[in-house]
Amino acid sequence: MRRKRRHIVLVIVASMLLCTGLPVYAGPAEKEMPAHKNDDLTMDTGQNVNAEVLEVQYIEDFEGVEILEQIPRTISALEPATYGRNTDIGTKIDAGLSTEQRLLPRTRSVIDGRFTDYIDIPNSSVYYPVTLPGGYYLQLQLDMPNDANIDYDLYITDGNDNILDQAGYSPYINGGEGTVSEAVGYMIPSNVSQMSLKMYIVAAIGCSDTLPYTLHYSVSAPGEYDRDEPKEQVQDAGQLTFPAEGAMLTGRNIHSPIDNDWYKIVVPSDRYYDKLNLALYTDSVNACGLEVFTDVGGTYPALKKMPVNNGVLSVTTGTYYLRVTNAAALFDSDDIQEYQLLVWPTLKPDGIIITGLHGTEGLNYMVAYPGYAARFRTDRGPVQIIGVVYIELDNELYGLPDVDVTGQYHNPHWSQIGIPDFANRYAYGTTDAGGAFNVTVDLPVAYGGYMYETAISYQYRDSVTFTAKIDDYPSLADSRIAWQLGLSIYNG
Repeated sequence: MRRKRRHIVLVIVASMLLCTGLPVYAGPAEKEMPAHKNDDLTMDTGQNVNAEVLEVQYIEDFEGVEILEQIPRTISALEPATYGRNTDIGTKIDAGLSTEQRLLPRTRSVIDGRFTDYIDIPNSSVYYPVTLPGGYYLQLQLDMPNDANIDYDLYITDGNDNILDQAGYSPYINGGEGTVSEAVGYMIPSNVSQMSLKMYIVAAIGCSDTLPYTLHYSVSAPGEYDRDEPKEQVQDAGQLTFPAEGAMLTGRNIHSPIDNDWYKIVVPSDRYYDKLNLALYTDSVNACGLEVFTDVGGTYPALKKMPVNNGVLSVTTGTYYLRVTNAAALFDSDDIQEYQLLVWPTLKPDGIIITGLHGTEGLNYMVAYPGYAARFRTDRGPVQIIGVVYIELDNELYGLPDVDVTGQYHNPHWSQIGIPDFANRYAYGTTDAGGAFNVTVDLPVAYGGYMYETAISYQYRDSVTFTAKIDDYPSLADSRIAWQLGLSIYNG
């Protein structure tokens, strides 16, 4: 039976919307649960931690807020294990610490640690039992062997093997980083005194007796975690939307060394941007990390890490997943502070216009020679190419700031005789807050391809072109044909 899960209020500023509807994830739950070994461990959570149960404000408490339909996770039982094949795996706890040393109570209200082990029999499993008090939050992260032929799945179940949370990424080796770690989380109901859980690792595909897995755990007391947990895996990602001016998400924190916050951005085909700017800030000594992925998988997610260059993500039509994680080498649970996630698009320009040319004879100095329409004229020296880059929104044109522009002078007469240094000159600039640009090209001497005879002189000139184009969209350009003065020879 499906359970309806209540919606938790999300704090959004600058019109960012976080849609919390999640699809049913029918992944590893459908697999047969293989034989497993019970590594019998008891986790002491330090129940004397003086922290109140988190007061959660629900969407129903706020007027004028639409209650959206949310599909809960699939809650089902694992297939009965074949206990006759009780596999002896033999847990090895890393760093030489015993189970008792690893799980000693601590003064803080966030407890974390890890287990390292091997699975050397295909289709086998291992689980770690734990009993936690009501209101506590359990997080798990599984670092899998860096091998495309090995796929382990991660579960949290109750004492009767009913699945409470599950993760099952397909292997995708992101260079030396390996497959993205699987992660799950479960909040013990606050109305129970305690609850027994099992932390399962299942060898879904392959195994290894030389490549270990590492299971990280974290237990947080009430009040130490976000009120909208769990959001540990990509299936938990809430959708971010934003206006043209961008937005900022607040009210979240990374409360443990293995905490994950997932968000997704759906980029439409009729978008007005091809780049997104991403920024993440926190005042905590625990630095936050931001990664971006796309799903290249089929039945199960296969997460490919995307390059983010100086905070800029190039996008095409599709869905992008953002993961906020802990980036501190030594996590300080006494300094858990909110982070701010900023997302704003670099708007895609619709065009560029040259509004003026300023040369040696002045701004937009026009001359009409016989047989030719009036053109801008200048002599050797600096010429300013002035213009604006714009975007069209709702049938209105707006200047677009921070767009890189290249100005070009081209003289075909010098090109024809093979002197490129005189044929082309360039200048570079960036639009201001109003979308305006002003770049200066330095003209060489004219070749003298045209002659105009007057009563007292012969005037030589060239037909040249001034162009302004947008660096990231070179097909968006504007040009002006002009005259450049050359020699004047008097015949008097």
